[in-house]
Amino acid sequence: MAENAKWYVVHTYSGYENTVAASIEKAVENRGLRDLIFEVSIPLETVTEITDNGPKTVERKVFPGYVLVKMVLTDETWHLVRNVRGVTGFVGSGNKAIPLTDEEIAAECRSWATYGKPADRKRNIVTSLELQSEKMEIINKRLQEKYKALEENEVRYEAIECDDADYVIVAFGSSARICSATVEMARAEGLKVGLLRPITLYPFPKKPLAELAARGVKGFLSAELNAGQMVEDVRLAVNGKAPVEHYGRQGGMMFNPDEVLDALKEKLIKK
Repeated sequence: MAENAKWYVVHTYSGYENTVAASIEKAVENRGLRDLIFEVSIPLETVTEITDNGPKTVERKVFPGYVLVKMVLTDETWHLVRNVRGVTGFVGSGNKAIPLTDEEIAAECRSWATYGKPADRKRNIVTSLELQSEKMEIINKRLQEKYKALEENEVRYEAIECDDADYVIVAFGSSARICSATVEMARAEGLKVGLLRPITLYPFPKKPLAELAARGVKGFLSAELNAGQMVEDVRLAVNGKAPVEHYGRQGGMMFNPDEVLDALKEKLIKK
């Protein structure tokens, strides 16, 4: 059926384009009509606007108030689209939907659609930033120098009670706020626990972690609200000088300070 599908223009209330497109997609899925309605599109273009704060790149609709639908026109597909809230009708003659011709698509959608190589332009060849390897190497070296400067000058972190710590919790974001209470609880029990809070995850604070490991910290616990996105960075920084374990919750679940302390004892202190 795909070879019989054509593009139709659907008129909507102003500002309802996204809602209409999402509603059509949902109705297609619910009614199992993916073999008749193939694509719903809101053509966008990227433009630069001049604001009080300087140039700003934004996306705007090429055809405000319209949604394009690629489908096989039947009574069922016509009624499905026409009855979506926000739709005022098809572009056509009366109630008859008239598809776009290939010429209209090429003329109206040239700024955003993928239409292949027409006879009136040269072939595009896309390889890299530069076609010459020598020039590309210069660019790569410049970028490497930039990354090196970032690592030397832009690393930010906070160390809490780390000077005499036997164990260090590494946590960022809201996890760090929770773990700061864990440090207080551990200290109250006589356990020398510190917290290192990366403020920048890139560049990652590798040097302070390496220095803590070299000083003799007995273990590191990477406490994260995920399956372990940072723990490998901690392991690389510690470089095998001390054990590194992960503790986390997922799916929006939060741990509390007691749970982190229990995990620290179970995974590192009691071993």
